[in-house]
Formats: sequence, C-alpha cells, structure tokens
Amino acid sequence: KHIFDNVIGHSGLLKHKTRILVTHGINFLPYVDEIIVLKDGQITETGTYHDLLNKKGEFADFLIEHMNENQGKELDPETESEIEGIKNELQTALGEKTMKKKMKKGRSQNSTASSSTCLTVVGKRSRNLKNKKDVEM
Repeated sequence: KHIFDNVIGHSGLLKHKTRILVTHGINFLPYVDEIIVLKDGQITETGTYHDLLNKKGEFADFLIEHMNENQGKELDPETESEIEGIKNELQTALGEKTMKKKMKKGRSQNSTASSSTCLTVVGKRSRNLKNKKDVEM
C-alpha cells in the first residue's frame, strides 16, 4: 500500500508517468484509471473498474475467484475493509443471487488450480491499449 500510495498512485512520485501494474491483488483496482484483462494471452476486456464490474465478464469472475481463494485467510483490517467494499460493489453489479451462485461454484472447483486470467492495470497517462496488436506477450 505504501508503494502504491507514494510511488504508483495518482499522487505518487510517478503521477506524471505511465505506470503499468500487473497484479492478482484486487484492493488497488478501484483506484486505477484503466484495467486491461488478459486471458490466455488475449485481451478479453478493457475499461474502468466500474465499467468492468457492470460487464459481468472475465473481470467479475476474477474478483470472485480471488475472494474465494482468500476466504478464511487472516488479513490486516484495512485490506479486509477494502475487500469487503469490493465484494459489496460486485454484489450490487451482479445481483445477490448471481453472486452467491458464482461464489458457490468457485468454492466447489479445485482450490489448487491456478487462474489463467491476468489483470494488467494501466495508469492515467497511458496510451490506449485496446488494440491487441499494441500488447506484446
């Protein structure tokens, strides 16, 4: 959090630079300008955090998967609060019934399987990367 706030974030040392953060963590995602979702090396979605929640696609599925993987783990109070807020936003976007169904489905899958979804988060002053040719893997 310290590095995000003081270096990568909107008020950090790199605020006037393009910042790219590749993460499987979710607590910083609401604070970035654009999220590019890659699955199996292909861009599947791009948009703001709220745009992607409302699409109910790969990004929403990633968030649910992450929550399932971290359920029951001991987290610091601030991270726990941020994740609870994300869970509430996701439930609002998906609806309570769909959210519960997806959470249950995720828990029933093999918990040791790793996700093939990778989120690439692009900062505010970045160039638009919606064209697949702009991303080199």
